[in-house]
Amino acid sequence: MKEKIIKFFRFGKPPVSGISHNFRDDSSEEGVSVYENRNGEPDFKGWYFGFLDRPCFEGEGKVVGSGSDGEPLVEIISIRKSRKPKSFFDKYR
Repeated sequence: MKEKIIKFFRFGKPPVSGISHNFRDDSSEEGVSVYENRNGEPDFKGWYFGFLDRPCFEGEGKVVGSGSDGEPLVEIISIRKSRKPKSFFDKYR
């Protein structure tokens, strides 16, 4: 199977371990939980309220699975702090 590389948004600093924690189920996930960047907009899956107050990062990663809310889990290839102003995300509140 061909690996899938996506562009993504991540709210909150990614875990150093490269593994997100699912607090609802109190379990580790297969990679870092992100939202796919579709034409410059986050493709939100599941619950995301409250995340918008966290620092936003943009990056590229290899999909390694799906999180409990259906969001992509990635192995990060590159990441940087987003250049989008915080007000850009106000429309999702």
